[in-house]
Amino acid sequence: MGLFSRMSQKGVGEQVDLKLNSRVEVEVGGETHHSLVEDIKEQEIVLSLIHRQQKPLVMEAGTDLNVVYAVDEVAYKFSSQVLREDLNGQVPLLIIKRPERIERHQRRNWVRMRTTLTVHCAAARLLQPEEEATLLTGKILDLSGGGILLEVETDCRPGDQLLLTIHLPDGEMKCLGEVRRILGKDGSHAYGIQFLLIGEKDRDRIVRYIFQMQRNLRQKGLL
Repeated sequence: MGLFSRMSQKGVGEQVDLKLNSRVEVEVGGETHHSLVEDIKEQEIVLSLIHRQQKPLVMEAGTDLNVVYAVDEVAYKFSSQVLREDLNGQVPLLIIKRPERIERHQRRNWVRMRTTLTVHCAAARLLQPEEEATLLTGKILDLSGGGILLEVETDCRPGDQLLLTIHLPDGEMKCLGEVRRILGKDGSHAYGIQFLLIGEKDRDRIVRYIFQMQRNLRQKGLL
């Protein structure tokens, strides 16, 4: 159940599996909300009703929205419309139109997640033959598919580039980042880092990790 077809650049359909209880992001009205897939029907997808500030978000039939989800470390996105809301059951539901097309999603506005992941970093610069790179250990305060908030005991300036080794639960990944903001105060060192060079599979691993963290928090009633 839940197989969709995504058209590749060559026009060949590829199966993309959206499963029951999958965590999804719903983009509507310039905002991003979180939901769960409750049911998948021939013409409809049933989601848990979206809430804003702990209150149900009422949407009229015909409201346009986008849905983003991850499968096997890859993010996908499709456009849909609200068909109706069902507030009569034990779980309030949002029923949307099942899409005809799903595309791989290249994110620009990334969902951020607070973490305590370990990261090793070094300045990305040319070294003299007798010089060794200084490897520092830091902590990721928050993480997204576009970058990290890095806490590390070193002085950086906007524009500095760092070689990063991020330790995810499923293994480490390496990428190149650039310091965009300095956020530390009172002697602390916190830097907003934007990814410059990162493999798409590694970026999708980050997205998958964030989705899983969000699901865990939701199950504990913390999100």
